[in-house]
Amino acid sequence: MSVYAFEPDRDPATGEPLLDATTGEFRASASPMLTVVCTTLRTPLGRCYADPTLGVDWSAHDKLRASSAADAAAKIRAALKRYVDNGSITNLAVQTETAPELGRLLYSVSFTDVRLNARFTTTGTL
Repeated sequence: MSVYAFEPDRDPATGEPLLDATTGEFRASASPMLTVVCTTLRTPLGRCYADPTLGVDWSAHDKLRASSAADAAAKIRAALKRYVDNGSITNLAVQTETAPELGRLLYSVSFTDVRLNARFTTTGTL
């Protein structure tokens, strides 16, 4: 699979670039759009100085509310809408569930990277 742009592979939770153990150089992301989606998901809305509209609006999100999973899915879709609208990703699927015993919300985001014509999934917790 050829990559259409170079983006370093990053830890989905922290955003830290990952190094190739053999060469010590930055490891290429399998999908630049996967990296973009992960960056968007871990950025609180309004915290990116270069683009205050980037990120997920987690402000006032109550993980214990009965509608928490549906609310979170809607917020994730809203944050990723820009990439669907500009044609970078298609077939966006967002699954969320609450884990009250952990005080967490779990999510899974799947999409097709249009340029690679390949499907990718990332997961996370809030």
